This record gives sequence, C-alpha cells and structure tokens, in this order.
Amino acid sequence: MKIFVSLLIASFALTGCANTQQSKYTDGKVVDCSKINSAEGAGVELLCVGDSSITNFDSLRGPMILNVWGTWCAPCKEELPLIRKFHDSYIDQVKPLFWFGEYDELEKPAYGQVFDASYTWTWMHRAKDFYQQKWALDSLNTVLNRYDQLGDSTFRAWFTTNHDENSWNGTEYEKYGEMARALAVFSITWNGVPLIYSGQEMGNRKRILFFEKDLFERGPDADYLQFFYTTLTRLKKTHPALHTGDPAGKTYRIKTTAPEQVFAFLRKNGQKEVLVVLNLSGQNNLHFDLIDPMINGIYQNVFSGAANDFKMGTPFEMQAWEYLVYEK
Repeated sequence: MKIFVSLLIASFALTGCANTQQSKYTDGKVVDCSKINSAEGAGVELLCVGDSSITNFDSLRGPMILNVWGTWCAPCKEELPLIRKFHDSYIDQVKPLFWFGEYDELEKPAYGQVFDASYTWTWMHRAKDFYQQKWALDSLNTVLNRYDQLGDSTFRAWFTTNHDENSWNGTEYEKYGEMARALAVFSITWNGVPLIYSGQEMGNRKRILFFEKDLFERGPDADYLQFFYTTLTRLKKTHPALHTGDPAGKTYRIKTTAPEQVFAFLRKNGQKEVLVVLNLSGQNNLHFDLIDPMINGIYQNVFSGAANDFKMGTPFEMQAWEYLVYEK
C-alpha cells in the first residue's frame, strides 16, 4: 500500500507560510501506507496508490511535513518545478487532479506550469468597461488576442460573476445589463472552461451576503434561464467542437459586414461545428452579412431547433445584445 508522504494542499485561505532566509526543498516520495504513523479516526479519506486501501487525514501522526501552498508565498513559488516533476513522475499511479488557480495567467504566466486552469479577471473587467463606458468592440478583441497567445496547454475559465464579484461589485445584471446573456453564451461556447455561479440559472438579481448564510432569489426570467443554461451546458458537454482540451478543436473569428457591432466565431472539430453570432451593441434591427467562406452548409439553431442554410453572404438581422448559436 502506498500513499503520498508529502501532502500538497492548494489553499486560498488566509494561511501563512514559512518565511526563512534559506529554503530547502525535496522531491515528493511515494511510500508504503504501513510506514505512515496513524491512529483510528475519521475525516478526509486519502487513497493509497495502487490499491483500494485508504487512510484518514485526521488519523495521521507526526513527524510529517504538511505543505500548505499559496500564491502569496514566495518559497511556494520556488517549489513549482518540484510540484510539476512530482506530478509527472506519478501521473500513471494516481487519480488525476484538476488544479484550478485563483489567478489570471496574463498576470502570472509561470503559474501555468502547475495549474490546469485559471480565472480571466482581465477579460471580466474589460467586458464591464466595454458595456458601461461604451468602449469599441476591438477593446475586447485585444484582450482575447492576449489570452490566445498563452496557448492551449492550460485552460481559461470564462465567467460573468462569482461569489466575490456578486457580493462586493454587484450582480452580472448590475455590471453588464442587457449584455449579460450574450456574455454567458460567450463564456460557455468560447475555448476554455465555463464558470457558472449559483443562482445564474434562476436569474438571481440579488447581492448575496458574503460571510453569512443567504438565499438566492428567482428572477422574472427564471424559467427561460433554466432552459437557456440547460441547452448551452448540454451543447458544451456533447458537441465535439466545444470539448475543452481536445487538440483537434479549433476556434476561428468569423468576418461580417458589421465588425464594430458583431462578434462572431466558429468552433470546429473535423466536420462538427458550432457557430456563435453576438450583437454586442445596443442597436436594434441591425442588418449585416456573414462574409467568411468558412461558413457553409446547414446549421441548426440550438434554442429553436430551426435549420438554416448558411453560406458566404448570408444576411442577418439581429436586435440589441441578441445572441445566436448554431450547431452543425
């Protein structure tokens, strides 16, 4: 029976780390569970590598090293190569863990050596400025281009709100107004990992208390939003063009005759495609054409089920902040 001697906990609580003049690190080791001092106890179960035996976290007895890792801890940052080496050495012996870091890879690209996914804080703030200050659509493209340059070895989590944002900076409807749904469509269909906060699927428009128990409230569009999120998350899960981490999946910006109002893109995996067209403007009755040769064939609207024959030059009419999603 084997278990990790060096226990690594990704923690974002306000815990401290050793502040020493000289830091010495050692590679993690895998040893027999029988060599771990333990007693009867309950708590978090730690699976032994190679079989079904377990030991309990609360039963462990010292001496041992518990590694509490935090992005604020300078010695912890020095450990990144060792953590990656340990992970790579035993990847076939342990269940895979998905490491989600509360940081933006544009600001701390080195953390991508360890974490699988990270927040897109820069995008979230830029989208707010775009809507509230009426910035040009190109301001969003500029940020997306920066994320594209990071490559696909790590994932970005796209979102419009979470617990911190909701409580301290306002709900998605306070920040994005009529654009909120279009941004939710983007978050789920763009290349990466969608982050959906509790209450979004029921149209919650209330700031939730941060340190005390609180309840979400159903919005006037709760029934539609349940259909909205169910449709999009099912598409995300089942359509090959939207599978995160699949190297065969590609994302293409699609050209239109209204580049200052319309953001359109195509997710493609072989012959499977998802076409997303967003009117990111307050203009109603917006007329434009798709002028990209990549769009060709029969596409089905994921919300209405209607089939459409698209090709280069196909005309569109959209209302303010409207979103269209098609699959092929």
